[in-house]
Amino acid sequence: RIAQVMASVAASLARAPLAPTEFNASGNTTQSVRFHFEEPEGRVSHFVLAARSVNENFYRQRVAISDDGGRISPQKLGFNPGDSFYISVASVDRQGHESLFAYPEVRCDATTCAIPSYANDVTAPLPMPPPPPPDHDNDDD
Repeated sequence: RIAQVMASVAASLARAPLAPTEFNASGNTTQSVRFHFEEPEGRVSHFVLAARSVNENFYRQRVAISDDGGRISPQKLGFNPGDSFYISVASVDRQGHESLFAYPEVRCDATTCAIPSYANDVTAPLPMPPPPPPDHDNDDD
């Protein structure tokens, strides 16, 4: 069952459009957040803006966005004015396939919106090199 779920997710992502790029936001959560991004090439029907609290790991609110000037209120995202949250955007095609969300997310609070300084610190340690092959060279001949 796990393999079926993994295959289904992989197939859905393979059919999905590319994620938006250059995502960023400005403003603050006491008034409204202005967002902008570069649309990917290809078959995109619309975009989904998602938000999550700074204390959550999953997006709690997803809003289909249209050409409304790139501005959204915290209330429309499910937050009270002044609450801190992260936002991002994904592409959706006509069949409903959704891309991954744009990375990095933007953190918005009561004073500003900004990409966290640690957002691009996504390096992983290199794997250990394999041990050298055993020495089968015998000089006993």
